[in-house]
Amino acid sequence: MIPLVSELAPETRGTVMALNVAGMAAGRAISSLIGPRVWAVGELPLNAAISAGFVLLASVVLWVGVRER
Repeated sequence: MIPLVSELAPETRGTVMALNVAGMAAGRAISSLIGPRVWAVGELPLNAAISAGFVLLASVVLWVGVRER
């Protein structure tokens, strides 16, 4: 992941790397709070459905919001 992220904006490499680490840390913190509750309610099928939903959401955001220069 580091080579991929560090080449997104070479002129601001430090900022991009810091944002990447902050985003990963936030995701881990949120999922550690929500994950056990989701597992208690629906176990693996619910976790898989939520994960698939977020993958679809990320795909839409990338499709709509990211443009090549």
